[in-house]
Amino acid sequence: MMQKLGEITLACIASAGGIGGIVIATIKFSSNMIAEKLSQKYEQKLEQKLERYKTELSKREYMSKTRFDTEFNLYRNLSQKFSQMVMEVITVISDDSYKEGEKIETTRLNTAVDYAKSAIDELYAAAPFIQKEIYDELLGVYEMCRKQCIVYSKISKHKNIDNEKYIEAITYNRKIQKEYNNLLEKIRDYTMKLDVID
Repeated sequence: MMQKLGEITLACIASAGGIGGIVIATIKFSSNMIAEKLSQKYEQKLEQKLERYKTELSKREYMSKTRFDTEFNLYRNLSQKFSQMVMEVITVISDDSYKEGEKIETTRLNTAVDYAKSAIDELYAAAPFIQKEIYDELLGVYEMCRKQCIVYSKISKHKNIDNEKYIEAITYNRKIQKEYNNLLEKIRDYTMKLDVID
């Protein structure tokens, strides 16, 4: 009987060990698969974050603090000079200042011309240090203002402004203002993309 009891005990231990081995092997295999899937999922998330970060970095331009300050001041000075020029040019004849039959005031025209000269001098001085596209567009705004001053000069030689010339001048003034506002938006976008490297 003892022998039978020993055989039964050995059979129970062997069968439990076999099943235990299978259970342990299954758990180990499953945990490896789960760990592998989690690792891949985590790796994908990291890759996506890295790509977003790279995209953000590529949208920015990095420069030294000295260069940033210099370039920022150039754009500020250009903006100031060009704003003065545009405002003086478009107010020589404006919706508010015109009275039919009125003559253009020579002093207002001369002031507008002076501001245009000051703006173009500032632009030429800054030319090597600013973005070419912005330089070209600033030059375009200057040319529009210069052209308007020439028109004003021709009109001022007559005794008064006829209604057709007035409407043309106001329409062109609005075009100048729109072009300049679009350019200011581009400059704003450009300067917002700049980052300083310490």
